[in-house]
Amino acid sequence: MAERTSERTRLGKTLRQVRTWSLRGWTAIADQGVYSGSNFLLNILLARWLLAQDYGAFSVGFTGFLLVLGLYTALVLEPMSVLGPARHREHLAPYLRRLLGIHFGLALTSSIVICVLALVLFATGSPVATSILSLGAALPFILLLLFFRQACYLETRPERALAGSLLYAIALLLGLLVLRSAGWTSSYSGFLILAMASLAGSLVTWGLLGRQISGLNAAGPPLRWSDVIAEHWGYGKWIMVASIAHGVGNLLYLPLIGAFDGLGEAGALRAMQNLLVPLQQIQAALYLLLLPWIAKKRAENGNRYVREALPRVTGLNILLSGVYLAGVLHFGRRIVTLLYGNAPYEGYAWLIPFLAGAALIIALGQPLSLVLRAHERPSAIMWSKLGAALFACSVGLLLIWKWGLLGGAVSLIISALMEGIVMLQQVRRLWRETAHGQSIG
Repeated sequence: MAERTSERTRLGKTLRQVRTWSLRGWTAIADQGVYSGSNFLLNILLARWLLAQDYGAFSVGFTGFLLVLGLYTALVLEPMSVLGPARHREHLAPYLRRLLGIHFGLALTSSIVICVLALVLFATGSPVATSILSLGAALPFILLLLFFRQACYLETRPERALAGSLLYAIALLLGLLVLRSAGWTSSYSGFLILAMASLAGSLVTWGLLGRQISGLNAAGPPLRWSDVIAEHWGYGKWIMVASIAHGVGNLLYLPLIGAFDGLGEAGALRAMQNLLVPLQQIQAALYLLLLPWIAKKRAENGNRYVREALPRVTGLNILLSGVYLAGVLHFGRRIVTLLYGNAPYEGYAWLIPFLAGAALIIALGQPLSLVLRAHERPSAIMWSKLGAALFACSVGLLLIWKWGLLGGAVSLIISALMEGIVMLQQVRRLWRETAHGQSIG
């Protein structure tokens, strides 16, 4: 009788955990979807409303924002997701206050540099100068919302981030409608709307964070600015290199195909890759949710927890990716027709199985990436990205030169496979080290 009661208790606890994490997972996906979808809508509407040269100027500015975002993510956001729960969980409030100061310093410095660049462009008569200047003015506000959204995940509260993203989306849409009705849409007004919407979302998220920044766990050992900066630089310098290598390994294929096979072929590859964007957003949402949690549990319960969690996280990734990719493979041609009408992209649907294969390999590798990051092994991530980048610059280039678009599709699969193999080797090395009691810093 006691055994039955114990089994029912364990079953009830498991069901509650599944229900809780399912809710958190869908909330994180909704948060990522609302935020990314709002930015996607902004680009679509500006492309429809602006002249081609004006939208081009906005796009140049937006590309500049993505470059700064890569630096900011490497030095602030990702280290915060790992180091905050792992090293500062007992005094999270002073850590976040120090980090908020670092955010303002980095954001304002980047803003000043961009504004100075814009003044130089004004002097040369560049048509993108106004767009770059508006980016410089908007940048601190845009990054502030990203900071607060990420901070919500340190204590696994995606609903707080979702509230900020929802207000951001509403403010963005209303601002666009006001600009449109007043006839003020331009290459620089898009960034001003982004700034105002980000400020609105930041205020809400800041209010919901409340004591997490201002007072929760405020007691603890003194936390010096230099210590936080050193920690983030020690982790983030590897991620910066990994981010650059990732850009080379993933973005190089399109210009290579455009150079060897024509821009039409490159456009076709990009059009087919768009079918996988929702899956990428789902994986990004799970990454935001799981990385701080795994880092925290590793710090509390040791390395064994991460090792036991790896099969569950891998199974979840395979399930979600498998269901999505099965739908894309089955309905791929219909989706292409629905998205692009009678455009010639239907003839490129043969690319879908190759892209789906690469996406599945990436999904299998993401749990390995989470393990390495949670163990504070950013150098291992860097080596995996460098391996993929070197392949793209050497063998990948030869395959594209020889087989064109087919070579590019095959290269994407092999590149993803190489990255995954390097991460698997690094994780196996990590397990051996921890089994022998060696340090894993």
